[in-house]
Formats: sequence, C-alpha cells, structure tokens
Amino acid sequence: SRTPNICHLSQHVIRGNRPIKAEMAHQLYVLQVLTFNLLEERMMTKMDPSDQAQRDIIFELRRIAFDGENDSSGTEKRKAMYTKDYKMLGFTNHVNPAMDFTQTPPGMLALDNMLYLAKLHQDTYIRIVLENSSREDKHECPFGRCAIELTRMLCEILQVGELPNEGCNDYHPMFFTHDRAWEEFFCVCIQLLNKTWKEMRATAEDFNKVMQVVREQITRTLAMKPSSLDQLKGKLRGLSYSEILRLRQSERMSQDDFQSPPIIELRERIQPEILELIKQQRLNRLCEGSCFRKLGNRRRQEKFWFCRLSLNHKVLHYGDLDESPQGEVPFELLTDKIPVSDIKSVVTGKDCPHMKEKSALKQNKVL
Repeated sequence: SRTPNICHLSQHVIRGNRPIKAEMAHQLYVLQVLTFNLLEERMMTKMDPSDQAQRDIIFELRRIAFDGENDSSGTEKRKAMYTKDYKMLGFTNHVNPAMDFTQTPPGMLALDNMLYLAKLHQDTYIRIVLENSSREDKHECPFGRCAIELTRMLCEILQVGELPNEGCNDYHPMFFTHDRAWEEFFCVCIQLLNKTWKEMRATAEDFNKVMQVVREQITRTLAMKPSSLDQLKGKLRGLSYSEILRLRQSERMSQDDFQSPPIIELRERIQPEILELIKQQRLNRLCEGSCFRKLGNRRRQEKFWFCRLSLNHKVLHYGDLDESPQGEVPFELLTDKIPVSDIKSVVTGKDCPHMKEKSALKQNKVL
C-alpha cells in the first residue's frame, strides 16, 4: 500500500498526462534524495553483538528459513545446529553472525532489508535460502553475505546520505509508486543477484565478479527509468548475464578505434611530429604573406596593404599597395617592418584598435 501523498504524486504528477517540467523534476529528485537519506542513520549504525533484541532478529531469520520448531536438544547440540544453519544462511561468521553487521555502511540497514524480505516475501526468502543450501558447496550463493554487500551497493548507486545537487533532475518514477519502495527494490535486486549467480555458475571466489555484473545490470536498468517496480523486474529479466556479455562486446566493438591502447600509444609518439608540421605550415603561410583591404577615414575601401614574414622568421614586412597583387609581393616593395622580437602581444576581434575606433564613432553619432 501507499501513503496518500505518495499515491497523489504517482497518479497526478508522475503518471499524469502533462509532461513534467524541469522545476518539478528537480523537486521530485530532491524529495527522492531526502527520502533515501532517512536510511542513513540505520546504514551507519553498527550492530551490537551483545544486544539481545538485535540478535533476536537474526534468530528470526533462522526460524523463518528452517521451520522454527521448538528444539528441546541440549545447549551444545543446539549451538552446533545454529552454526550449521547460519552457514546455510550464507553468513561469513557462522558462530556469531551478528559480527557480519558491524561494518558501516551498510550496518543495520542490511539486516532490516533481510528481515523485510523474510517477513513480507517469505516464499521468496525460503526459496533462495533452501535452494542454495541444497547446492554443491562450491556453487552455493551465500544469501547473508550477498544481502549485506547488495545493500551497500544500492546505497552507493542511490547515493544514500548525499546532499541534493543544484539543477539535477535525475529522479526515478518507480520510487514514488510504493511507500516501501527501498525495501521492495532490495527484494527485486536480491532475486536478480541469486539468478545471476546461477547463470554465471559462480563460486565463492567469483563473489566480486558477480557483484560487478549485478551492479551493471541495476545501473543499466535504472538508466531506462522504469515507471514501476513491475517494469523494473521486466527490464532486469531482459538483462541476463549473457545479455550483459553481449552488450559489453558490442560496446567494445563500437568504441572509437582511436581509443584502443596501440592507437593511443602511436598518437602520443607522433604528436610532436604532427605539431611541428602544423607549425611549419603556418610559418610558411606567414612567409607567403596576405593582402588586406585598407579602410579610409570615411570607411571607404581605398587601398590594400600586404604583410609577410621574413624567411628567417625574425621580421614582419608590410606596406601599402594600389591594387590587389597577383602572386608573390617582393620584400623590396614592403617598405615598413616590425621586428618579431618587439611584438609584446597580439590582439584580435573587438580588441583591435580599429574596431575600438569604429565603436567610438558609433557612440559619438548616437550622442
């Protein structure tokens, strides 16, 4: 179920007929960030292994998964049984799984997610746990370890604890369709993780590799902006491990060949030579010279003037011409010159003196 405010936002704003404007999109993004930031306290709270109430949550996870019949066995036998069960639940510390929740992030938030799954999606929870406990040891997906690492990953992806960015409109419509959207999102993603683990035929040594693939599946799907949790599930189903491999290969092939290491190395090696060639071409053009129209006081095009660089690149020769030259202008005809060493700066565009004079004339006319 959803709260009235979330329901109103979902029906009348996000799913309304009118397109969402940038300002509204930003406000939705801010609301999303602030909502997720409510998780920060639990994310940064370490479990206290001596706190019986907190340990009872772990007992509850065990009870739901493994029938929960009252056991009248002796203390030692019960401890051995619990250790076996905690191993089947996929905790790293089989003797005292409370220690698995002392790292922050994700802290107690991971345990909250696991309990939500176990209570509200009990069939899914039991299926995941029992399915893995019956596999060969080397291929079992450790539910506890995965749930903790997945919670940490989701916090990173959704930037839990970060402040909103000015001008950012990156909100996700599906998070406004359920008042427990975070928990439901986790439940969808833990099933994805379990599915991907099987598709990859992963072992404990592949744990980090599996998590990288799952991160890619989630981030690619979020980029599609699914409008609901059901749509999220559908899009994730289409992003199987084999599809991720296909996309990776396709993207590698479509990448610009110039980004491949051999090409980058070659580019770095020949870049100085290319820059020197460009420099020589520009100097040669300066040595050939160029003709420019000369504007008189009344802005009439009265004459031409020509400028060229000396062959030793040390002097700029220039002079007036009666008409536009055909071919090369000899240095002897260019009576004025400026030593390059005397040039302190080069101005262009509106900073040129004749452009400033033009501007001043315009202003005087207005006055």
